[in-house]
Amino acid sequence: TNFRNMFNGCQSLMYLDVKNFDTYNAINMEGMFRGLVLLTSLDVSRFNNTKVKYMGSMFRRNKNLKALNLSNFKTNNVEDMFYMFEHCENIAILDLSNFETEKVNGMLGMFSDCYSLTSIKFGEKFNTVNVKYMDEMFFNCTALQKLDLSSFNTYHVEFMERMFANCNSLTSINLGSNFRTSNLRYASSMFRNCFKLKSIDLSKFA
Repeated sequence: TNFRNMFNGCQSLMYLDVKNFDTYNAINMEGMFRGLVLLTSLDVSRFNNTKVKYMGSMFRRNKNLKALNLSNFKTNNVEDMFYMFEHCENIAILDLSNFETEKVNGMLGMFSDCYSLTSIKFGEKFNTVNVKYMDEMFFNCTALQKLDLSSFNTYHVEFMERMFANCNSLTSINLGSNFRTSNLRYASSMFRNCFKLKSIDLSKFA
């Protein structure tokens, strides 16, 4: 089943109840809720996403979204998370502790321009071992103060340009022991304008 761009651009939509959606056979949810600029809350906790491969831009540009329920949200077969939460400007907390990302190839701009985001919780299954693109992943997350990326394995990442750029409230980053740069090709402006960052352990950069 293809849910791609299903509600994309429904700019007047203020309420959306998808609790009873049957998503068991869904493969593509790319851009499904993109651009719902008046929506303030969304509950996708009952979605069965076990077969979904594409989630790029799924919640992109939901500028007024403040509450997003992702509990029980399955991502075990997802390959694409490009711009998944980009420009969700009013979300303060994202709990991704149940996300399984072992098959994901791209996380480009995943949280970029989430200006109000103060906390992102990554679980132990947030595995980035196959990710190639992390450029602008946290770009313009101006309210983030701490990031724990200890679950990240970046051995295959080639793109980290502007990954943390303009995170001007960020004081600490835990990169963990598997934050490797063996295959990194592009890292320009990676920490640009991180004014408050006091220390970074780059001993695993090799």
